[in-house]
Amino acid sequence: MTITPQSYRGVPEKVQLTISNESVKIIRFGAEYEVEKNINGKWAKTDVTDDIMFIAMLCGLEPGGSASYDIYLYTDKLTYGKGKLRINKTT
Repeated sequence: MTITPQSYRGVPEKVQLTISNESVKIIRFGAEYEVEKNINGKWAKTDVTDDIMFIAMLCGLEPGGSASYDIYLYTDKLTYGKGKLRINKTT
């Protein structure tokens, strides 16, 4: 997974997440995700998506395929401050 662009000034309302399947099997994943922040060298889950209702859907990605999705950071709900963020998504 990659985020485009990888570096920002300030925190944007949304970023683009690209998922690439570099395996030999189809990968499947849903719409849900978590935003994590690096605090003192350890990744900690934020609560920004705790009360978000995600669409119940299952996406499939063929070997060699890729797909891009908008990831909303909900900056109106959480002040991130300076530092590193990452998106956690289960396949």
